[in-house]
Amino acid sequence: GRMSPWCEFLQGKDQQAIEYALKGKEMGSTFPDIYIVLAFSNYRLGQFDLACQFAQEFMNQDRADQRSGFIMLFMKLLLQVLKDESDILYLEEQILSLLPAFRAVEIEIPFYTLLADHYKKHKDLVKALEIQDRLIYYLEHDFNQH
Repeated sequence: GRMSPWCEFLQGKDQQAIEYALKGKEMGSTFPDIYIVLAFSNYRLGQFDLACQFAQEFMNQDRADQRSGFIMLFMKLLLQVLKDESDILYLEEQILSLLPAFRAVEIEIPFYTLLADHYKKHKDLVKALEIQDRLIYYLEHDFNQH
């Protein structure tokens, strides 16, 4: 199943999620969501070089499908947050506008976490709180509905 790394990942078991995802990759899985786990779990563990590496690796692949296109935007955002670029608004808005169309990707937790981290770091607490509210809303309402 492609779901085991995802379940571990959503439960915050990052080390385990990474191991599963790497196994999937070794076995030739081309499922793009594996890279969300590889990049974001490493980010959450503070392994920023690895997070960067997997984000970059994904972006260097020649993927034409829409799901991968959406995930590319997330990888760009991850790299911008890691490089501490101050202006992420354009990407943030792009991803937000596509969220409803890509519910199945379940990118909300990593997406909102990255944004909240970014805005806290840049001392924009109002924005950080707004993002956290969105995450809480997502967890309470949408997260359990599939």
